[in-house]
Amino acid sequence: MRSLLKDFLLRASKYALKRGKVRRYTLKLNELSEKLLLMGPDDINAQLIKKLEKGKPLDEILVAHVRSTYPKGNRVAARGALQRIYETESTRTLGALAFGTFLALDGLSESALGFFREAGVDLAKRVATFEYFDVYVKEEPKKALAEVDSLLNGTTLNPSDYAQLIRVAIKNQHTKDVRKWVANLDTPSNRKKLSELEVIELDWWVKMLADDGKQVKALKNTVNFAVMDYNMLDYWRSSSNRGDYVQTLAAISHLLRFQNVEYVGGSDLAGYLTKLKSHVQKHRRIEGKAPVKVQPVELHRDYSSGREYPENTWLISNGWFMHRPYKGEVDFPYPKNVNPIMISFHIQDADVLNAKVAAELKKFGPIGCRDWTTVYRLRDWGVPAFFSGCVTTTVGQVLPKARFGGKIPKLAVVEAGRKWMKFRYMFMWKWFYIQIGDYVRRFSLVEGIEDARGMLAKYADYGKVITKRLHCYLPARSMGLPVEFVPGKHSDVRFEGLLDLNEADFNKIRHGIEHKLEVIVGHILEGKSYEEVMKIWRELVQPDVEFAEQYATNLEPLGESAIDLPEVYKKFNSHVVKLNDNKRGKKAVDVAFACDQNLQNELIVVIASMMKNTKREVNAHILTRGLSDDYFAKVASLFPTVNFYFHDFSDISYGSKVNLMKHITVSTFDRLFLPQVLTELDKVLYLDVDILVRGDVGELYDTALGDYAFAGKKSRLDGWSSLIDVITRISLQLPAKQAWALRRRAHATGDLTADTYNAGILVMNLKKMRAENFVESNLYLVEELRLNDQDVMNFWSRGRAVALNDDWNYVPTQDYSKNPQIVHWAGPGKPWKQGFALYKDEFQSYAKELGLKIGK
Repeated sequence: MRSLLKDFLLRASKYALKRGKVRRYTLKLNELSEKLLLMGPDDINAQLIKKLEKGKPLDEILVAHVRSTYPKGNRVAARGALQRIYETESTRTLGALAFGTFLALDGLSESALGFFREAGVDLAKRVATFEYFDVYVKEEPKKALAEVDSLLNGTTLNPSDYAQLIRVAIKNQHTKDVRKWVANLDTPSNRKKLSELEVIELDWWVKMLADDGKQVKALKNTVNFAVMDYNMLDYWRSSSNRGDYVQTLAAISHLLRFQNVEYVGGSDLAGYLTKLKSHVQKHRRIEGKAPVKVQPVELHRDYSSGREYPENTWLISNGWFMHRPYKGEVDFPYPKNVNPIMISFHIQDADVLNAKVAAELKKFGPIGCRDWTTVYRLRDWGVPAFFSGCVTTTVGQVLPKARFGGKIPKLAVVEAGRKWMKFRYMFMWKWFYIQIGDYVRRFSLVEGIEDARGMLAKYADYGKVITKRLHCYLPARSMGLPVEFVPGKHSDVRFEGLLDLNEADFNKIRHGIEHKLEVIVGHILEGKSYEEVMKIWRELVQPDVEFAEQYATNLEPLGESAIDLPEVYKKFNSHVVKLNDNKRGKKAVDVAFACDQNLQNELIVVIASMMKNTKREVNAHILTRGLSDDYFAKVASLFPTVNFYFHDFSDISYGSKVNLMKHITVSTFDRLFLPQVLTELDKVLYLDVDILVRGDVGELYDTALGDYAFAGKKSRLDGWSSLIDVITRISLQLPAKQAWALRRRAHATGDLTADTYNAGILVMNLKKMRAENFVESNLYLVEELRLNDQDVMNFWSRGRAVALNDDWNYVPTQDYSKNPQIVHWAGPGKPWKQGFALYKDEFQSYAKELGLKIGK
């Protein structure tokens, strides 16, 4: 019965995709199949027992479970379970292996490698082959890649492990011998031992590696022109979007305009372009030039290194860059024979930009960018850039003109949803289309371009288009159709400069691209050298670069602060309660906390752990909200050797715009005032309340700061290690124009490429903060830009920080340590909440000894 059900669901999902229905059908079918086939936790336990009964080792079952659970979003519960297995002495090796696998998938390579080595390297290599070698390559690349080569060139690996190592090599752009390795794997006997998904992957590698480009020969008196395709060696991340081929169609339309071109070389692509040339609208054709031969050459945007190219192969390089195979390294720069003209360029994943990539991009600059966010990001790295807009605004020149635009009640709905449309367009005939599908990956380049052309040509017979797809919205407008653009988020980084375009704005983008490419392609066809063409390009776009400088630095004025700072500063003296009056020497340690009534008992536990492990005298400066004098007296009596200074922040508000994550309270923002609260101190050790101190904080306090802003632990977790990610995440919560203003200001006034630091444990340079008017100059980051307190510290510091040893800020869900000095439960999992966390029992034992009720 279950087999029949799976077969039905598979056939139904394929039918829905084939018919081009909205993806919600497929998603619902997937959800239904999960519910029917998993049946709940009891059945999952039964499946586990069944696997054990069949003889499958528990370590393999657990690693497979981590791999399947990780992408499903149940991270918190999964981490807790794995850490419980790790803490139990009898299953520690198994737990180290499984949690190392989890951290490897999280991208925390150093920590993952620590757990793998504790579990045993031989075990990790055998059971978690991909994850082990992936982190090993990141931490010790030269040594690790030598071992990868040795194993792939040997005969000791089983086929599945061999495939995993090929994946590691591809992820890290170690692909010189990849054709040989794939050929070694691709045998009938090996295929029988691979899983269904591994066979799909192997088939893809074979297909992608079949053409090495050597059959394309340099022809005399011929211009070589690359045409962009969108596959990579990672099947799962190769493009399934028909809109990509819309971009290619738009790009080559600027070559097709030249009617003097003869397409040669004998390839399918050459024959197709010869036919497509006749589709160029007559008024857009360029006639009367001397005949010229062009050899079209296929190039995969995200695997251009996989082929050889004739010398001086030109490319209109446009679109969404740079996709990373297996979320690894980018395949960039282009091979040496490729001459890119970079226009309509977009960077979605800011992490692909680094000093090496930026240095290569500078060689091709100035870069024409599809959107303003990409301009900002390139400028961060010193890459000259300007806003060109999207090349798909020009694709109409090779498509039929819309005949009935705005004249008939016929509506093309392209992935725009259905609910609200029933009323708004009740009296219009509606046809529904979809622009994505797994089948797109299987297209040849010619098939992909022709599919895009045919898809767009259909829209010419409609009266209006409504879509959430950028590469439907802009092409349809270029054909003369009225379009309603309904993206999921108007504040998406892809859209600044492309939203709400009136006819004049749209034409400015379109005509600007058309003019630039007409000039450049014309010079290329005349046989000018790369150096000559790039000189012309730089002169041609110089006015655009100058405008980009003006636009990117034209910042909207900030609103007035809702906080009356002079009044607040007065309260710092009048609203302080001093308890215990122990004499202090020069070696006293000044520690600061920020706490409200929600964590009052947890603070006591933290102080108890600190005092148990610290030899020196301590002054505790506590910024409080909602706590009474009775509480202050209680704390002081519990720790009579500590001098306490309680500062009441209860009536200080940061306004309604404050950006609070679910697991923090507003009191954490109060630390931003520490330079003005503790005016007599040059530095202070700030500690969060979700910690457990296990070392002597006097050693931490003694960290030499010099002229640095603070000492802290570097952030490595994806999404937090880059301020660009932080700014982007915050801006997506805002209306479009506010988001644009936020991003523009952040990029113009901060160094978003600098390292970031976790602010839960900081040695703060108060003297420097006062010298730079930290509070007065940076409060707008909270009120206007909606940064949280950690982001404010990172934005201000611009990477001017001393990196602490991870043991002083050990996060159990991210780090590996055998003897952490401070345990910091950063994130939603806390030692006072339900669910397991490493060192939770130690935290709870302090609470029990103190007679405190912690959590619910």
